[in-house]
Amino acid sequence: MGHEIFETQWCAFYIEYKDEECRMDFEVYEIEQYDPKYFNKDESELYIRGHVKWDGCSNWDLVENHTVMYHACSREGIFIISEVMAKCWDIAKEKLERFDS
Repeated sequence: MGHEIFETQWCAFYIEYKDEECRMDFEVYEIEQYDPKYFNKDESELYIRGHVKWDGCSNWDLVENHTVMYHACSREGIFIISEVMAKCWDIAKEKLERFDS
């Protein structure tokens, strides 16, 4: 199990990952008020959950309001979720021993 802080142009995320041998599981939390000295996952909202498999395929649950809807207030907002998913994919490629994509 590990974690990384990922900052986009618009906000920051706490990415928690767990190596499950043939896939890497992810839970991503949006950080409302980013302060690297203080972050409490229990006080943060789950943003997305998913996994990246050894072959590069990925599956994601968009958990905002417990639905599959993803709401963006701007064009830039649409890029945020893709940046986070791409970052998770990069972590899996780097850390998953069986990764072969």
